[in-house]
Amino acid sequence: HYAWMQGLGVKWFNLCYDDIGVEGLEKSALGEAHARLVNRLLGRLREKTPDAELIFCPTYYAGCGDAPDARAYLEALGQRLSPEVYLFWTGDGVVTPRITRTCAAAYQEIVNHRLIVWDNYPVNDRNPTLHLGPVTGRDSDLCEIASGYMSNPLCPQNEINRIPLFTCADYALTPAAYDPLRSIGQAIQALAADASQRQALK
Repeated sequence: HYAWMQGLGVKWFNLCYDDIGVEGLEKSALGEAHARLVNRLLGRLREKTPDAELIFCPTYYAGCGDAPDARAYLEALGQRLSPEVYLFWTGDGVVTPRITRTCAAAYQEIVNHRLIVWDNYPVNDRNPTLHLGPVTGRDSDLCEIASGYMSNPLCPQNEINRIPLFTCADYALTPAAYDPLRSIGQAIQALAADASQRQALK
């Protein structure tokens, strides 16, 4: 599948080991094994595409990384993982109202790799729930720690997704100046075709 995508010109790839069972496994050995696999994959990708980039979502991908199992895994992973690899991190929790610079800095210090925030908003994982408000609770200086920001969208609600995703993009563009109420207003203004639609969305 990676080779197929490379053939289409794709240069950014990811490997996600989130939400896999790790009960009974020795966590530092698991971190080392994951690092070996990811390094090998990056090497293979760069044989064909020298500027290929790889993001890895580790098994412990949320929180500050300071719980004993998470720390053992992340320290072993970070010591052996290529410095060229980015790591996905979902923030202070898996689905969380806050993503803080403090927690990002603590996690990054343990794993010692570049982070890309994988924000679980407005995701609904196909549940009958619509998160339509603006993204909130993300520190304005998070970008000083994280190298990137990605939003996990509603599924499968394509059209209505655009309102909250607009605000996520607005936050990512200028986090220091981000105003949730202004952003949601701009989203409605941009996406509605006429006054009646603006009123309905409002």
